[in-house]
Amino acid sequence: MKFVENEVTFVMWFMYEYTENEITELNQSYDTRLSEEEKKKIFIPIYDCMKKYQGSWHMEQKPVFKNCFLIECRDRNDLADMLHRLQCADIFAENITANAIALLPEQEVFLRNLMMPETKKISMSTGYIKDGRTYVTKGPLQGREKMISRIDRHKRLAKLRFAAGNTDRELCAGLEIISKS
Repeated sequence: MKFVENEVTFVMWFMYEYTENEITELNQSYDTRLSEEEKKKIFIPIYDCMKKYQGSWHMEQKPVFKNCFLIECRDRNDLADMLHRLQCADIFAENITANAIALLPEQEVFLRNLMMPETKKISMSTGYIKDGRTYVTKGPLQGREKMISRIDRHKRLAKLRFAAGNTDRELCAGLEIISKS
């Protein structure tokens, strides 16, 4: 819920799984046809992760979901209006409007709590494993250890199951395990 000039405006997030052709078309319009405020409403959430090259670890950013972007708007009509302002091809706009998954309020709250509000980025978490149990000591995954379905210690990566509409998606987040006993 956002407050705008003494009136309450309800917003929701839609998730859309795109193809490479669709993201190319969207990118062509995104930079030139949207205001800065509208650009904040269509985004690909990212996460910090570590990658080792040239003998040292480097921070990188990668998409949280494979081939998905999120759109913040009031409803499907507002979504169609936003796509119209992008001057997307009609078939592309209709496809997004029809097939975007409306996230449930608790799903949206979960994602908002993981991400930094301005950058829509999930920062790196750190933790340890003791007696086969994961403990996250720092970062957005702290307190959400039970949601982690898999940890790749070598890639410093945690995978979480995320319900989006009627389907489950895999969400990635950076997690460095500093010790294991």
